[in-house]
Amino acid sequence: MVLNILNPLEQFKIISLFILYENTFSFDMLYTALSFTNSHLFLLLNITIFLFLCNLLILNDKCEVIPNRFQYGLESIYHFILNMVLESIGHSGKKYFSWIFFIFIILVLINLSGMVPYSFTVTSHLIVTFWLGLSIFIGITIIGFATHGIKYFNLFIVCFILWLLECCIYTKCILSWLWI
Repeated sequence: MVLNILNPLEQFKIISLFILYENTFSFDMLYTALSFTNSHLFLLLNITIFLFLCNLLILNDKCEVIPNRFQYGLESIYHFILNMVLESIGHSGKKYFSWIFFIFIILVLINLSGMVPYSFTVTSHLIVTFWLGLSIFIGITIIGFATHGIKYFNLFIVCFILWLLECCIYTKCILSWLWI
């Protein structure tokens, strides 16, 4: 497949590399196709790079007390994300550290690969960012309900807001009685 890139905006175009399933009906609205696109290719490429770096770290048994530059760089990223998780969630959030670390590194790799000229950035399309954010939001909501139950909603309400809301409701009731 030859890619003719004539202007810089063509790098944001989603190109179907091959079609996995195609179903056509007589109506144009019912056309469905399942295809492998350049967005999928670059996402798989970035995940492969992440797994390669993990294997490089695991297979390299030369982890030393005084680290070399590669080991120091990886340990710095690890400690940066670990400190961010501990400051935000606390020690109870350590069980979610591996998921947060994976999401952070994959997003960094995806965005850094987009800085290569004429490559494809997966997060440049709003639908990818939306579904990634929505899936994380749903996961956090499920974990919140499993941990706190119905009191999970109390985490979003400040006590002062409840008092202010009650005052507004009582004021509205009094004013509505006076105007009758």
